[in-house]
Amino acid sequence: MIYLNKTQLRIQLRHKRRSLSDTTKKQYAKQLYHQWLTLDIASSYQHVACYIAFDGEISTQHIIDDIWTKQHHCYLPTITSQKILKFVPYHQHQPLRCHNNDGFAEPQSSSDTAHPNLEVILIPLIAFDKQGYRLGFGQGYYDRLLATYPSDYRPLCIGLAYQFQRCDQLPIDPWDQPLDMIITEQQIYHLAKNPSIDKLKKI
Repeated sequence: MIYLNKTQLRIQLRHKRRSLSDTTKKQYAKQLYHQWLTLDIASSYQHVACYIAFDGEISTQHIIDDIWTKQHHCYLPTITSQKILKFVPYHQHQPLRCHNNDGFAEPQSSSDTAHPNLEVILIPLIAFDKQGYRLGFGQGYYDRLLATYPSDYRPLCIGLAYQFQRCDQLPIDPWDQPLDMIITEQQIYHLAKNPSIDKLKKI
């Protein structure tokens, strides 16, 4: 049963995650990182798109540091003047800026484009459900991006969240794109039937 609409869910869950103490945020981020390390993708996938957490989102810094430590390639989102999301390379010690109206950080030098064959996209969210649908800020950036991939190939799309962001069923629209997996500090949810999901295995 759906109890809240998208606007109500955004207000409620954004407030809850922003209300977490710094100690709790750090603890949950470390637990999520350990969940990430149990997946083969953490060591085998070379091109991983991520994001810099803001607005109370669970921190991705441990994952980003792990990507760099393994000498893999990390990418961050940026929004073009045409309101299109693209990924640009993010290198260790590279300065960040908030150059968009959405409030998130992006690499200061973002003229390059991402590797054409991204293998994994780690995606922020406000809520998710058992079907793999996510609730974002409502701008549709990720949904439009994911819709551009052919049905027979799409990078593994993994949402990162706190466990309390899970809902039984989200209100969805025709353009909403389901994710393949959700990782929280407590659990990994394998969801959609992306052909690439068969490559995943526990270490």
